[in-house]
Amino acid sequence: MQDLRPAVSVAAKDWLSALNQFESQGRPYALVTVLRSEPPASARAGDKAVVTSDGAFYGWIGGGCAQPVVRRAIDESLASGVPITLRITPNTGEAVPQGVQKVPMACHSGGSVELFIEPHQPAVPLHIYGTAPVAYVLADLASRVGIPVTAMATPFQNQTQLTWAVIATQGQDDIASIRHALDAGAHRLWFIASHRKWSKLRLELQQTGTAVSALDRVTAPAGLPIGAKTPEEIALSVLAAVVAERRGRQIVQADAQIAMESSTTEPSSPPVAAVKSCCGGV
Repeated sequence: MQDLRPAVSVAAKDWLSALNQFESQGRPYALVTVLRSEPPASARAGDKAVVTSDGAFYGWIGGGCAQPVVRRAIDESLASGVPITLRITPNTGEAVPQGVQKVPMACHSGGSVELFIEPHQPAVPLHIYGTAPVAYVLADLASRVGIPVTAMATPFQNQTQLTWAVIATQGQDDIASIRHALDAGAHRLWFIASHRKWSKLRLELQQTGTAVSALDRVTAPAGLPIGAKTPEEIALSVLAAVVAERRGRQIVQADAQIAMESSTTEPSSPPVAAVKSCCGGV
């Protein structure tokens, strides 16, 4: 029987191959989709291209004279992480819906095209130090919500650049792990320990040369105050803090406790005090 399905175009194969390659390599890119076009624009609705941060195009979204405008919009979208709807048109007096960016069409041939630019940044990995039970549970939970995990074990071979780190060492190489994560540039470090223990270690780190500004990037006890007691619950509370950091949410521990208490379904019941875990989480 003859296959009557339309063949996949070379351009379509081009952007699909590029997308798969960049995803597997963890490289940033933007997926640009033509939403609508008006003659004599050469692009058609549904055309797509994958565009890298250095401006390389894979696919087809129309003529080359619009590409400089598209590249600038892609740079903006990749930097902010926010998608952009871009309308390129020769009609400078045309009204566009709110949220749509309009730029003049530079091509002499005319025509209009509307594009949706979707940024794709590689997921930032979470580096987990230690072999405590909570470390294994946290690694499993993090992977389930799309956060790549890198296990860090002593002796540390490489000075890997990292962004987020969790210290779940429970007395085994605490100082070395904290110092390694801070020296590697961790923007935020969650230490699963009591406030009392962290106060002692912080003083020791400061007396041995660690800058106060670096120590201020450490959060201890780690996690949100949800009354966590078991390794599974502690891991959940820490992961919630990591997700909040990932999404740009600034959560104050006291505010989180108030929100938790105010959301109870039995307001007449007396409040339940948070239970501290063996390693200082709550």
